[in-house]
Amino acid sequence: MLHHFDCAPTSGNPKAQSLVFDWDDETGEISGRDVAHVHECFEGKTISAHPMPCSWTLTSPKNRTDIAAIVGRHWHLPPELADFYPELGDDWDGVIRDEAGNVIGHAQF
Repeated sequence: MLHHFDCAPTSGNPKAQSLVFDWDDETGEISGRDVAHVHECFEGKTISAHPMPCSWTLTSPKNRTDIAAIVGRHWHLPPELADFYPELGDDWDGVIRDEAGNVIGHAQF
């Protein structure tokens, strides 16, 4: 399914821009104005995540949690991704899992 995202920045900076891109959750194809930014995140493999100083290891542009982690760093999450942002519970063991429960990374504090 093709999703169009125009995500407002979370910063109060009036010069900050929205993150705008289209994402096909079946193929992982990303296009649109900010495609380069999203691709750069996947090239780096690891991005910062909240709560800081946590990091998230990206695995695939097909992974909703990875897309949510990219957007959620600096922009408001759209409803389609809000439930997929990685969360740390009180009993969290530092292992990062995708929505299917597969281990996809480890937090680095």
